[in-house]
Parts: sequence; C-alpha cells; structure tokens
Amino acid sequence: RIWRCYRREAKVIYPPVQIERFPYQEKKEDFYLVVSRLVSYKKVPLIVEAFNQLGLPLVVIGDGPQMALIRQLAKDNIQILGAVSDRIVAEYMSKAKAFIYAACEDFGIALVEAQACGTPVIAFAAGGALETVRDLRENSPQGTGLLFGEQNPQSLVAAVKYFVDQGDRIAPESCRQQANKFTPEVFRNAYSLFIEEHSISKNYC
Repeated sequence: RIWRCYRREAKVIYPPVQIERFPYQEKKEDFYLVVSRLVSYKKVPLIVEAFNQLGLPLVVIGDGPQMALIRQLAKDNIQILGAVSDRIVAEYMSKAKAFIYAACEDFGIALVEAQACGTPVIAFAAGGALETVRDLRENSPQGTGLLFGEQNPQSLVAAVKYFVDQGDRIAPESCRQQANKFTPEVFRNAYSLFIEEHSISKNYC
C-alpha cells in the first residue's frame, strides 16, 4: 500500500501480540470459531452461509450492525454468543477445532491469537494472513492452517472440507511456534534495530 501511494519501499515491523493471554491447548473440541466485529468488511455472513452448507458446528463471538442479519441467516448448527469477556474469548479460542477468518486485513491480530492457543486458522488468502498463517499444503509439516483464494462461501466450504480430511496433520505446537514470531519482545527488538540502523548522526540547528 505504501508503494502504491508513495512509490517508496517500506520495512514491515509486525505489531506485538500479547500471546501469553491465550492458553495453549492441544486437545480440541468439535466446533469452529469466529471472533469478529460484525461489520460488513469482516464478511461474517459469508462464513455463516458456508457453515449453513457444511452443517458443521460454528460459534460466532462478536457484536455489531450485522448481528440481526447473521441471526437471520444462521441455521441450528451455528451458535451466536454476541459480545463476551476477553476470558471467554480466550477459552473458546483454545478449544476450537479451527479459527475461521474471511476478512482482508493489513495484519489480523486474531489470527495470531488463535495460533497462540495451538488452534489452526482457515483464512482468506489476502493481507496479513499471507504472512501470519502457514498454509498446510505448502508448508507441511509446519503448516498452521489453510488459506482460501476467494471471498465467497464456495471457496471457504472447499477449504473446510480439506481441513476435515487433512487437518490432523497440523500440529498445535507448530501453531504456537508461529505465534511466537509476533511477541512483544520480537516487536521491541525489531523496532530498536530499525531505529539503530536508520538513526541520523547529523546535528541540525
């Protein structure tokens, strides 16, 4: 985006993620999870439509202007919790079979938080997800999730079906190791190094 707007190269320093707030858990339960503000660009109705087709259990956490639409769309296999505490979010993230994400974000902190719990991620292949999620099909045996190529229910359905067949190949410890690349310590070190490398020694009046 910086190149498109300003024609300047830029170094990316990833924001810090407080992964210690998210308990690592190897044993997962039989449900998929969405944690999101319920606004249009997050594409939560897309996820709901996909899971309506799949018939698999989905838990939706979050609130926003699209709540009424999502409640209207959701079938019986979809549980909508609305807004909950951070503790409950972390608990569900640690237990979910996979975390589902259909938005295009510059970074997407929730993707890293889920992986900190040892939970695989199934995400739209755009934005920060391309750098925070290691697609199983390209990074076996260190894969941490799957990326789907189009923002539509059909593409997500195909990815989830692949995950149902192959998701056991994703090791929870690989997800946690991936999340460890985005800790506050890593951020501080990268930021400090960048400042040192680009500090200006000249004195200006």
